[in-house]
Amino acid sequence: MQKTILVILAITSLLLLHAQEVEAPPQPAKQEEQVATSQKRLRELTLVELDKKNHRAREAGEIAAKFKSISTIQNIDLRITEYLRLQKRIAKLQKEIQNANHRQADLAEEIRAGLLDTKLSIQESERLVECRQYMDEFARAQRLMTLQLKKLNDNIQGLILKLPPPSTFTTRSGLKMRLVGTLPNAFYISENCVPDALFDEVRTARALQREPFISANYPNTNATASYSQAVAFCKWLTSYEFNTYVLPDIKQLQILPDFNALPEKAIWSTTVWAPDDVNYSRAVERFGIKFQTIWDPQHLLSDLEYTGDLPDASYKNLGFLVITHVKTGIRQRLEMLMKAVNDETPEKETEDNK
Repeated sequence: MQKTILVILAITSLLLLHAQEVEAPPQPAKQEEQVATSQKRLRELTLVELDKKNHRAREAGEIAAKFKSISTIQNIDLRITEYLRLQKRIAKLQKEIQNANHRQADLAEEIRAGLLDTKLSIQESERLVECRQYMDEFARAQRLMTLQLKKLNDNIQGLILKLPPPSTFTTRSGLKMRLVGTLPNAFYISENCVPDALFDEVRTARALQREPFISANYPNTNATASYSQAVAFCKWLTSYEFNTYVLPDIKQLQILPDFNALPEKAIWSTTVWAPDDVNYSRAVERFGIKFQTIWDPQHLLSDLEYTGDLPDASYKNLGFLVITHVKTGIRQRLEMLMKAVNDETPEKETEDNK
């Protein structure tokens, strides 16, 4: 019995001793060690941010120098390519600044909380105050750099938008477009009549409600299409190319000989046929049927250069050309350059940016 009581007393003493150890407050030396460790970590993080800030400053300087040198490049495509590469560097640097702002805001809050610790030594407090001053300096420098980069990027974008239209370009559907006229009234027109292979494939696909099978090359044989069918084709082409394509009017067709772009076929136009003929005018008024003007420079359909016919008429020697705005060619040229830049490997970008 006595042995049992002694064992119980011994266990109770051990439990009480353990509880005292758990509830005992940390020793002052351990607290000071934790404070010192926290202060050291904050200072190290501040120095890391300082190093990154200096790196961004060097990158911004290199970007500004590169911008000045690009203007000396004579080849327009190469010059725009370099501007696009520079835009990528600016976007990357802007993202780095944004990330730095978030990191430094969190770090500044930790420093503020650290300065509230009454157990800091004078030296430790001075170091944290210095870290806080760094945070303020970083914030001011990053705001200024952000404004400078935006201004530079706006200037670059303005220069990119001055990209001149290419003399020719090829559509997704395989039509080769040629620039005619003089700016600002220039436009693109297909070099040849829309080929029958493309026209027939599009018409079949529309009838079957499926996507057409587009080929890169078509035989140079024009489609035998009525005016109504040509208009329907242009609507499809507009949706397929994501740019507006229409039939030309007579004024646009009339300038083609000045640019050595005389078609081999008679061409539909959007201009309504309006001959100085009383009988025709009466027929139009009576039946409500309007003829479309046909340009026939080779006199394949009649002895007249300009004739009119029903919108649903179609003839072997009658085809159609399509036109689009000059901005379409500029956009297509810029998209090709942008794709080439975006497809570059990081190694290529690094090498070119040196």
